[in-house]
Amino acid sequence: MVELIPCIGEIAKTPYYVLGLGMNIYSIEELCFYLCENSYILDRDIMDVKLCQWIEREIGLRNLGKHLFEMLNEEKNLNEFITTILRHTRYCEEEELARIEKILLDNASLGFAQKRKARGDSLLATNKLSLAIEEYQYILQGMTANEDISLYSKILHNTGTAYAKLFLFDKAGEYYKKAYDISGDGESYKQYLATMRITKEKEEYQNTILLKGLNQEVAMELEEEINSILTAEIDTPYMKSLTEIISHKQDGRISEFYKAIEETLNDWKKDYRKGMMNT
Repeated sequence: MVELIPCIGEIAKTPYYVLGLGMNIYSIEELCFYLCENSYILDRDIMDVKLCQWIEREIGLRNLGKHLFEMLNEEKNLNEFITTILRHTRYCEEEELARIEKILLDNASLGFAQKRKARGDSLLATNKLSLAIEEYQYILQGMTANEDISLYSKILHNTGTAYAKLFLFDKAGEYYKKAYDISGDGESYKQYLATMRITKEKEEYQNTILLKGLNQEVAMELEEEINSILTAEIDTPYMKSLTEIISHKQDGRISEFYKAIEETLNDWKKDYRKGMMNT
C-alpha cells in the first residue's frame, strides 16, 4: 500500500516567482517539485532571503523558513539547503533524496551549460528523447562553439544520438557531421557515416564516400561492426523484426522497409505503455 503524505503549509496569497522556471509558485509542494525536477541545473541563486521569508510568512512554515535563513547566514552549501527543504516536507523518499544530493554535489563546480548538458544526458539515458533534444537545443542557442569547443561538439553529438534513437537518421547525421567538423572526433565521424549507411542505398552510399573523399578506412571499420552485429546471436523479442527491416533495406524494398519500421515502432509503443501501467 502506498503511504499518503498530506500537504503541509498554506496556499500562498502572494506567489514566489522562480526566475529560472519563469513562473509563480503557490505551495511548498510546487517548490519541491521544481527542486527535484531541476536538480541538475540548480545553483546558489535559489538560496534567496526572499524565498526564506516566503516560506515563513506566506506558506506558514515558520520553523523551516527561519532555519533556512540561518543556513544562509552560515553560508551552507546548496545541497544542504535543498535537502533541508525536501527532508522537512517529506516530499522524497530517502533513496531519491540521496540521488538528488549526489547530483547537487557532482554539479557544484560546473558552469551553466555543463549543468544543462548533464540534465540533457540524463534525459537521453532514460529515453526521454524529445525533452533531451529540447535541453540540448536550449544550450546550443545560448552559446557558441568558440566558448568551449569540446562541450559544444559533445552536445551536438548527443543531439544526433537522440534523433537517431527516434529513427530520424537524416537529422541525426546533420548533428554528427557538425560535431565532427568542429572537433574532429572520430566517433562523431563514424556515426555520421552510419546514418548515411542507413538512409542511402548501398551503391549510393559507396559513391558518396568516393565523391566526397570521405575516410574509407573508417567506412570499412563501420562495415565490420555492422557485419558483427548482424551475425551475432542477439536474444531480444524484436530481433526478428529488426532483421526483416535490414533485409528490406538491403534488397531495395523501400515500401516494405518503412512499413516494417512503423509496425515495429507501434509494437514498442504498446509494450512501453503496458510497462508504464505496471509501474
